[in-house]
Amino acid sequence: MLKRKILFFTDWYPPAYKAGGPIVSVYNLSRALKNNFEILVLTGTKDLGESNVLNGISPNKISEQNGVQVIYQDPNTIKKDFLGNLIGDFNPKIIWVSGLFSAKFSVLPILRFRKSHKLIVSPRGMLHPSALQIKSFKKKLFLTFIKLKGIHKDVLWHATNYTEKEYIQNQFGNEISCLVASNLSKPFNDANLITEKAKGGLKLLVLGRIAEEKNSQFALEVLAASKNANIQMHFYGNDGGGSYSKVFHKRLKELQHAGYKVGYKGSANPAVLEGEVFPKYHYMYLPTQGENFGHAISDSLANSTPVLISDKTPWTELASHGCHVVENQLQIQSDLLNSLFHEDNDSYSKKAESAVRYYKKYLLESTELNKYLNFLNQL
Repeated sequence: MLKRKILFFTDWYPPAYKAGGPIVSVYNLSRALKNNFEILVLTGTKDLGESNVLNGISPNKISEQNGVQVIYQDPNTIKKDFLGNLIGDFNPKIIWVSGLFSAKFSVLPILRFRKSHKLIVSPRGMLHPSALQIKSFKKKLFLTFIKLKGIHKDVLWHATNYTEKEYIQNQFGNEISCLVASNLSKPFNDANLITEKAKGGLKLLVLGRIAEEKNSQFALEVLAASKNANIQMHFYGNDGGGSYSKVFHKRLKELQHAGYKVGYKGSANPAVLEGEVFPKYHYMYLPTQGENFGHAISDSLANSTPVLISDKTPWTELASHGCHVVENQLQIQSDLLNSLFHEDNDSYSKKAESAVRYYKKYLLESTELNKYLNFLNQL
């Protein structure tokens, strides 16, 4: 029996990695569905913020990665005629758009195929209130256009949790058709052991883009408020520049000059994160203003690294499993950093082991893939 076909549209796909979670979401999903569907991913040729073409790819033609077909296409060539030929050649049953505001990988396919195909749209957190505040005028214009044209009724929406479903409904009403299924997590990495921790030491990994919604500068202020220059805090993630980035780096340099062990390490690809970065740190720290899923969190747990996160993610249960889930209040978090600084290895190891047990149980009991398969089989 021939497999039905799904065509994914996404701005980035591995080996791209600088956009973080949205890349991981599509990558994990496409690989998980390949046993039941024939998958083709149409994506760009460059990583986020880069001018050079990705290393190791063959642009503008189909390649295969672990059973998934991928086309790395120059976005300037993605026009109606190109899409028409692509659809004619591949003949997908389902078209799946990842994101909402990309001209070539969201807007164009939504407008082009909303009537002709079963079309699923995953906003990937882009309708979160904090995300809508960035470049808000253009986003509001497009959302208004979608509603005026009734496009929101022509597509099937995908939310990764019920909070995101509410965000979609806030924009388009309660009558939309919406699948709620979480992003698929990374398998546990048995190669990484729990890091040893000495009392009177704390190494924090801040994993995520340098961005307002990630609360990057707030993390610096928490460190400063701790008044503990022996706490180590390193930031890993893409820096897109702009006014927020300038303020962040100015404050970073001020703290460095004051003797704090803080630094920005740039972006790191997943292999480097797993093999070299996670083993160096005691906690992954993410005082985010909101996460649709939080791949940085699941990736940390998959690599035996407990987390210290805000209460604005779907991972609040971790508070009962060796991790810290706290409000984004300066004094609360700075006091916590000092408390963790004095934590001994026995106490830390027990918490890390609890976090690992939780994540393994989470993976074992996950029914999310079946939710996707049941939904797709009904289309």
